[in-house]
Amino acid sequence: MVVSAPATFAICKLMVPEARPDAPALKEDPKDLCAEEKGKYSNLMEAFQAGGVSVLAATGNVAVLGYIFMSMVSLVNNAFGWFGDRVGVEGFSIEVWNKIYVMCLELKGMEAQKNRHNCSE
Repeated sequence: MVVSAPATFAICKLMVPEARPDAPALKEDPKDLCAEEKGKYSNLMEAFQAGGVSVLAATGNVAVLGYIFMSMVSLVNNAFGWFGDRVGVEGFSIEVWNKIYVMCLELKGMEAQKNRHNCSE
């Protein structure tokens, strides 16, 4: 298993090379890199407005993904609680995994005082 991100990227590029006929060609002159962007906006304020709109879209995507992540954590936590009620374990939730994780950290040699501030026993 490859752990580092650059090595993973290199292996992926070797496994699936980017050989599309519609792939953009590399431009030789660095001045031509922004040629298509130069005539796109008539003034500076229009360019700022277009950039601001694209940033708002990205910020909205991050907010929605955060909400979805928190919803999924809540769903898993409620499923654990439901399962715990069916089996007869009171208070079974994701916090049980936190306690298991703290015990694993203690086995690795970390101090208990640094880890136990979130765990109620």
